[in-house]
Amino acid sequence: MVDINIVNFLTGARLVKDLYLGDTEAAVVANLGNPTAEEIYKSSTRKFLHYKNVRISINNGNLDGIDIFFMKDNSSYKLDSSISSEISSISRHTSLPEFLLLCQELNQEYRFDLVSDEDYFKIIINSKVLVVYYLLTGELERISNWGGYGLP
Repeated sequence: MVDINIVNFLTGARLVKDLYLGDTEAAVVANLGNPTAEEIYKSSTRKFLHYKNVRISINNGNLDGIDIFFMKDNSSYKLDSSISSEISSISRHTSLPEFLLLCQELNQEYRFDLVSDEDYFKIIINSKVLVVYYLLTGELERISNWGGYGLP
């Protein structure tokens, strides 16, 4: 599993380890090792590097987004001890109220995006991070940091 400081990821301070948006694919591999799978997306300019439940987006050779998927396994990311939140980690079982309380504790601005014909409830943090809950189960589906690209 990729070591992620989930608080840094949510606040946009740093994505993973020493990686930031715009870093090269070589820097990603140097920091995380070889991916478990690689996927070319529609064109030769975008590809995804898969590290178990983490997907790294590479566009034109540079990191432009990271997705953490929670529903595929039982991954859990511990919060650092400086957080006095009611929860100690984030996993697919983190409830929506728990997550919103964590955002408030971290002083993060957030807004909601709910489309009536979708099965997902979306939280957008600081216009950069997308958090998706699956409404049918109430589980956390993913957290994505694409630096705000493509957000509603």
